[in-house]
Amino acid sequence: MRKLLLVVVLFQITSYLAYSQWKSSDIPDSLKRNSDAVVRRLVTDIKIISSDKITITENIVVTILNEEGKVFANFSEYYDKDSKFEYVKGVIYNDGGGVIKGIKWSDFQDVSLVSDYSIYEDNRLVRYEVIPTSYPFTVEYEYRKIVNTAMFIPPWYPQGGFRLGLENASLRVSFPDTNPLLYKSFNIGKPTKTGDEDGSRVLLWRANCLKAIEKEVYSPKFYEYSPAVFLGAKYFSIGGYNGTMDSWNSYGLWLEDLQKGRSDISLELYNKIRVLVKDERDLRKKVNIVYKYMQSQTRYVSIQVGVGGWQPFPASTVEKNGYGDCKALVNFTRSLLETIGVKSFYCPIGVGEQNIIFDDFPGLGQTNHIILCVPNGNDSLWLECTNQHYPFGFISHEFQNQKVLLVDGVSSRLINMPKGDANKNVQIRVTNVQIDSLGDAIGNMITYESGAELENLMPEIWSNKKDQAEMIQKKYRIPGIVFKSFDYQFDDNSEPKANEKISFQVGGFASQTGRRFFIPFNPFAQIGSIPNKSKKRLTDVLIDECYTHIDTLKYSLPKGFNIEFIPRPKSISGLFGSFDSSTKVEGDKLITIRKYQQKRGKYLAKDFNKYIEFLLDIAKQDKQPLVIVSK
Repeated sequence: MRKLLLVVVLFQITSYLAYSQWKSSDIPDSLKRNSDAVVRRLVTDIKIISSDKITITENIVVTILNEEGKVFANFSEYYDKDSKFEYVKGVIYNDGGGVIKGIKWSDFQDVSLVSDYSIYEDNRLVRYEVIPTSYPFTVEYEYRKIVNTAMFIPPWYPQGGFRLGLENASLRVSFPDTNPLLYKSFNIGKPTKTGDEDGSRVLLWRANCLKAIEKEVYSPKFYEYSPAVFLGAKYFSIGGYNGTMDSWNSYGLWLEDLQKGRSDISLELYNKIRVLVKDERDLRKKVNIVYKYMQSQTRYVSIQVGVGGWQPFPASTVEKNGYGDCKALVNFTRSLLETIGVKSFYCPIGVGEQNIIFDDFPGLGQTNHIILCVPNGNDSLWLECTNQHYPFGFISHEFQNQKVLLVDGVSSRLINMPKGDANKNVQIRVTNVQIDSLGDAIGNMITYESGAELENLMPEIWSNKKDQAEMIQKKYRIPGIVFKSFDYQFDDNSEPKANEKISFQVGGFASQTGRRFFIPFNPFAQIGSIPNKSKKRLTDVLIDECYTHIDTLKYSLPKGFNIEFIPRPKSISGLFGSFDSSTKVEGDKLITIRKYQQKRGKYLAKDFNKYIEFLLDIAKQDKQPLVIVSK
């Protein structure tokens, strides 16, 4: 009887613990504040077994507090032919911690990630989407993945998003003495070192009781202000190619090895390229001829299969098929340049959310694109090879100030792309507007773009008329405007530049009150939307583009009107840039001149409100009207 009672009591205790373990009411209020979800537990275990095998085991429990947090309830994990799942499972709990349902392997979706611009891709995604019926609720997932290369070990972000609190998280990485772990950690304590049963070394990181982070405008990358651990193995192997990842040079050696024997264009193409440039002596012009030929003969597709994610197609394959990914098209262009004795270099770079951030840690998550560098005396030509329309030698805002890996045999190294220069990234706009006695207007405008500001016209200059019309309608949001004509001109024979010519009419351009007309200072040049000031800014302020905009607008006034008011000149100069505006009268014309220059930089959090004040001062000046009154 006593044994039976003990069994019943133990069963009741076990049932209670199973039911109450993930009660949402147990979450501290400090972690719920400003949170849409809270990670209750995250346990990540990574084992580096050899250069060509690692295992990743992870268990995560997340409580979803409201509808905005439901994205954190879903599961998604990538794999390819070099990896596989040993298991995936999950459980959904109610507010009190009771089990609503278990999630079996058959409940997860296994989908291909072949994209519209990809023809060779083996990336797949295992996913599960929770359909909530009420809040809060809790979801738990656990999986183990076996990866047949130690080339890429995913970074660890215990607090993996904004408005996400964290109770407890741990990362455990084991590795043999023969393949040391490489790591960089941020905003987290030093790892503790322990021994493993099989003699491997083990490092352990922990993160606990982290309050949710609010997303802030102009903030730097997430790892700079949240816990993060970047990981890598010193030695790796994939597709039969062995590599070392302890420096950018060693990684460059591996990339160089992947490219050996892949510059195999045909003799016919070899002779054709030499004929194309035979009368040209200038290096820049010769490279431009080859670049234009490459663009005319190829198109971009994505190649993401095994070692093909890093190894380019042979140049002969691109020659035959007329397509390739960034790796293949760069290799093809480099092969063409070799035929005329021009040396060029394969350069990995990061775009979008990725860029090279560590000089001493060549983690693969820092690059996802390839461009070509052609040395030219004290300067270099930079070629983007994936776009048939891209201007020769054009360097976008995204590429300016970035680091790239220049792959150069035994001396691969990081080098800097050209810095952004506000005096070279320039937009100049001249507008003429004729206002009649009813306040209606007709006008014409020409906009010149150079440097990285050429991006402002790059979609338009290679689009058809219908698409161009839609683009300018969205770009110039002026009530009542009707575009009568538009034209684009583009020149990349020297420094890339373009212009846009537009004629238009606007009914009710000048607003009327009694005998007065109120004319906008320059409706085509406005500062745009401005974020609110912050009482408790936490992150630094990152302004990642620099440029200069100069706008001149000439108003021809209707007869029978006098000028009653023009804004005083305004000049602002400071940490973030400069602004100047003025108005002058020439006969029956009012001429407004506006110059705005934005600096690129990273500023302290305490300077955020100063930046907003800078923008507000400009916006206030922009909104001041010109006033004319009938005689």
